[in-house]
Amino acid sequence: MRMTKDQILTEDQFKVFISSIKPPLSEEEHESQCSSFKKLKRNELPYILNIEHLAELTGSSPAQLHLFISDKRKAYSSFKLPKKRGGFRKIDAPSKKMKTVQRWILDNMLYKLDAGNYAHGFVPNRSIATNASVHVGQELVLGIDIKDFFPSITLKRVVGLFQSIGYNEEVSHGMGELCTFNWRLPQGAPTSPMISNLIAWHIDIKLSKFCNKRNLCYSRYADDITISGGTELPRYKTLIFRKIKEEGFSINDEKTRVHGRGSSQRVTGLVVNDTITLGREKKKRLRAIVHNIAKNGPIAENRDNDPFFRERVFGHIGFAKMVEPDFAKSLQ
Repeated sequence: MRMTKDQILTEDQFKVFISSIKPPLSEEEHESQCSSFKKLKRNELPYILNIEHLAELTGSSPAQLHLFISDKRKAYSSFKLPKKRGGFRKIDAPSKKMKTVQRWILDNMLYKLDAGNYAHGFVPNRSIATNASVHVGQELVLGIDIKDFFPSITLKRVVGLFQSIGYNEEVSHGMGELCTFNWRLPQGAPTSPMISNLIAWHIDIKLSKFCNKRNLCYSRYADDITISGGTELPRYKTLIFRKIKEEGFSINDEKTRVHGRGSSQRVTGLVVNDTITLGREKKKRLRAIVHNIAKNGPIAENRDNDPFFRERVFGHIGFAKMVEPDFAKSLQ
């Protein structure tokens, strides 16, 4: 029985498929595959027998997938991008063929899994604005930055994720290899953001329970954890940090801060003291850019010769419309 890329097997189709395998599966293997199918079916995930089967579903050849799994050096190109505040971020970008396989895994598996109520990054219909809205009007806001978030997620943890949702050991290990580079989650792969959310789900559950019991608010946007509440919040910092470290993550002390109401309480770049705003400095900068473009033209304002200058400006204005529509209207 041949399967198409987007086909989810019915129970009858699975029975036909499993009985057509040559040589026939042992009784133990048959029971294991049936158990796997039922678990995957509950989440509307595609059943996958082995790497050859995965190759067929993703439109690849078995030889290509086995090569990706055994030697990924030619499947990635690595480079560095400058960070806003200095230093560089290493990017491991997958090749076109590898990216096609990863996109299939993302669209047909990872997007079908629930990242929970507390993750706001890389989740449809959530954003830095929904993340910030959780913490409006609180006395204190604690911002915690997880250090080396993607590289902290190892091949072993990714394999464990695929096994936990119902895939057998061979398929889980194969997909884990396809979604990692140098045994870590790579910056640049389309699967990395959603995998990081699903693995960080354990942190979200643990810390949200801790916070709910103490009348604190909790949310996470990628590697940025935010906890807000009353004046008692600082006394819980040590316990909170310990729980994060218990899940295999480290904290970037330089980017971890507590902000009181006497200062700008920023959550994922937005000010949340009384309501969500872009903040005075951001609005001043954006207003100046729009004014200068209207006066001197976009070429004169694009001093760095940024090829995406126009798109970036429209992106900032579009975001302003979402956060502060009245301010955005005043720019016209």
